Amino acid sequence: MSVRPTPSRDPALDALLDQLERELGQLEHILRLQDHERIEPQSRRLQPLLAQTMDSFGAAARLERISPDQKSRLKQLALQVRQQLGRLARTTAPLDQALATMLGDGARHGAADPAARIRRGYAT
Repeated sequence: MSVRPTPSRDPALDALLDQLERELGQLEHILRLQDHERIEPQSRRLQPLLAQTMDSFGAAARLERISPDQKSRLKQLALQVRQQLGRLARTTAPLDQALATMLGDGARHGAADPAARIRRGYAT
């Protein structure tokens, strides 16, 4: 029975996590201020960073090159992303409802939902 060595920390993964923490912190601050002019641009900045983070961690996981500490940080950040998406949806709900009323039935089914646009943008 062999024991696998614990993977060493990958500085590139740490840099991605650091950047993700900063950008999520910025989004949290913007949402707290309810600065609607900055919410969507900040959310759009997060899309490629989230994709890059997931791609990098996916590749590192296949090669078993993620330290336990990095796994823990990634899990915490994933939870924070989920919380921010919920907060984003709640913050923009009044605007979304107003747009749905103005634009008609199509907007009521998610067309005006910024969180849905972010999720769709990440999925592509």
